[in-house]
Amino acid sequence: GKTFVAANLALSMSRSSNTRTILMDMDLRLPALAKVLGVQRTDPARWFLSGQTAAEDYLRVVGPNLAIGTNTERVRDAAEVNMDPQTGEVLKDHHRQYQPDIAIYDLPPMLSCDDVIGFLPHLDCVLLVIAGDRTRPESVTECERLLADQTQLLGVLLNKAETTGSAKYGYEYG
Repeated sequence: GKTFVAANLALSMSRSSNTRTILMDMDLRLPALAKVLGVQRTDPARWFLSGQTAAEDYLRVVGPNLAIGTNTERVRDAAEVNMDPQTGEVLKDHHRQYQPDIAIYDLPPMLSCDDVIGFLPHLDCVLLVIAGDRTRPESVTECERLLADQTQLLGVLLNKAETTGSAKYGYEYG
């Protein structure tokens, strides 16, 4: 859900001729963006985030307004990688180089590990994607509490919602 939302948001944003967009898979424990986009081979994100791989070798430029960083290798110490000062420097450098108007980072579920908390200093805002079939209201409240003093909450996007009853496609005016 979250990876699909991130990919679609990035692709949509990049359609605007004056919006430069970067999409990066920062779910280092369970990367999925490469699979969603059909990318077979990629350098590990760890190489890029440590400065071993240059941005121009790691990021795939797709059209004039979109660069994508995928990953297929799991990172056990993902929170530590996110909090490493070198990661911050690499992200600043690639932002200077590509000058995106928007950077979208596909992160792991916020309450599943410390990875998101470790990455918050690199973010201007967060779009919280919740699964309508799984996410409990108290989990959303906890995420909002954790974000409160760290960054702006852009909004909450409900994903995987199901309708009940016999509603059909189209407008149903009772």
